[in-house]
Amino acid sequence: MRSKAPYPSRRAGFSASPMLLLGLVLLGVIAFVLATNNKAVDGPKPVIWDKTPCIFCAMHLGDPRFAAQMTIEDGTTYFYDDPGCLFLHEKQLQIDGTPIHARWFRELDKDHWLAAEEAAFLRTDGSPMDYGLGAVPIGTPDSIGLPEATAEVLSK
Repeated sequence: MRSKAPYPSRRAGFSASPMLLLGLVLLGVIAFVLATNNKAVDGPKPVIWDKTPCIFCAMHLGDPRFAAQMTIEDGTTYFYDDPGCLFLHEKQLQIDGTPIHARWFRELDKDHWLAAEEAAFLRTDGSPMDYGLGAVPIGTPDSIGLPEATAEVLSK
């Protein structure tokens, strides 16, 4: 004959514990996603060429030689089809007081992104929005610096 256990049924405890554990795990995952999702990245994000639109002019990024991107402090990344679009949008963001985290420019003749601190610009024909600037590494002969390139676009 079986004796009655002085403890509650395992079945009742068994069904409540996994649900509580699952709830805690889900809460932890949600907290992790929220904590990491809104942080600015420290590198350029991938671009889907011919699909990603420029936030400033709405053209698709079709010519990688002139692409640019900017990430603001809240983690939002904006893509541009021409460095000039980035310079003009950056001016608007500065007026609005939006803090900029990082800017990246696609190198004119290489499959490579340059951080703004590494970038200079060559005057060139054929940029998507005709601002006529392509990013190159600082020190490239005949290049102009970022401040001069920005001023040139803003003066147009």
